[in-house]
Order: sequence, then C-alpha cells, then structure tokens
Amino acid sequence: MNGIDLQAFCDTNIAIYLLSGDEHLAELLQGMDTKLSFITELELLSKPNITPGEAAKTKAFINQCTVVDLSPAIKKKVIEIRLKMKIKLPDAIIAASAITLGLPIITADKQFEKIPGLSAIIVNR
Repeated sequence: MNGIDLQAFCDTNIAIYLLSGDEHLAELLQGMDTKLSFITELELLSKPNITPGEAAKTKAFINQCTVVDLSPAIKKKVIEIRLKMKIKLPDAIIAASAITLGLPIITADKQFEKIPGLSAIIVNR
C-alpha cells in the first residue's frame, strides 16, 4: 500500500451491514485496519435470538478487527461529548473512541456529523 496505513473506525451499524453481506462496504474496507469499540462487540454478540452460526460468523469478523477498550482518555472524551450534546452513552463511547484514536468513523448514523472533533463518513443505505 505504498507505506500508507489505512485505518477506519466502524460504527455498529456498519458492522451489521458487513455481516449481512454488504459487498460495497466490504470492498470499501478491503485492506484497511478496521477498529471497533468494545460497545460494538457487545452489541453484536448480544443480539437477541443470535444463532450459533451467526455468533461464529460475528466472532470471526470481530477477530479480524482491533477492538478498542475503554481507557481514561476515552472516558474523558465521553464526558466532554455528553456535556455538550444529547447523545446516548453507547454512541458517545464509540465517537470518543474514534476521536481519541484520531480516526474517521464510518457510520450510517447522521448524528455523528454533529459531534465536534469527529470526522464522520456517512454511508447511505
């Protein structure tokens, strides 16, 4: 890749689309170092009525990504975000993780465009 390390931070909805077989997104993320919040990992693996096959496919997907856990810097950023705007805690954690890592977030959720300091790539579906 000519020495360029392409990285992306994926929102939960993007992970769901990828697991559902979205070829356009798979092509877009091909070769990227994909990062996920631990929140996305929890949301994916605790999906109601998840079958053993879906769980195995989900775990394989997660294992191809880097899961970002909660750190003191992310906690601080979550608090800043939630004090400035009304946003659900899981979304604030995901946004704060992307901001703290200095990565754009790939999402279908337009509310991420409004978060100061977050570069959002909005996917229309």
